[in-house]
Amino acid sequence: MKIDLHCHTKKVKKGDASTRTVTPDLFSQKVQEANVELIAITNHNAFDYSQYKQLKGLGVCKVWPGIELDAKGKDGDGRFHILIVCDPVKETEFDKAVSVLLGNKDPDTFCTDLQTIISTFEDLRVIYIPHYADKKKAISSEDRLFLAGGNTKRAPLLGA
Repeated sequence: MKIDLHCHTKKVKKGDASTRTVTPDLFSQKVQEANVELIAITNHNAFDYSQYKQLKGLGVCKVWPGIELDAKGKDGDGRFHILIVCDPVKETEFDKAVSVLLGNKDPDTFCTDLQTIISTFEDLRVIYIPHYADKKKAISSEDRLFLAGGNTKRAPLLGA
């Protein structure tokens, strides 16, 4: 099964390419050409629940809700990107959690700390995927260990 857990469908931040914004037809075409069976929509500092439901409703593949956040370490230092991908069974709760977290903040300047991310999503069925190692905007080794350990409720951790 081919999956893509890092799919952008909207130009959200100033530096994002305009080609990130897709129509349902283009989304359907690209998914079918790539033979992808599961996609997580992970736009930067934004989750558009209505677009998610529209793309999910196309039926061309399984679509999971997600987001890519600008984050800083648990001590407020270091900046990195982290994907949060949620089980679609919890899509409504995910949408509410993201809405509270983001509020009316500007996607270009939004950044939150790792502890807030964990607190926001700990009761949801999510997977954390921080940019890691040689990837641009990578999480530090210390913060990766913090994210992975200690709490038995903690979600699975993958490295992007």
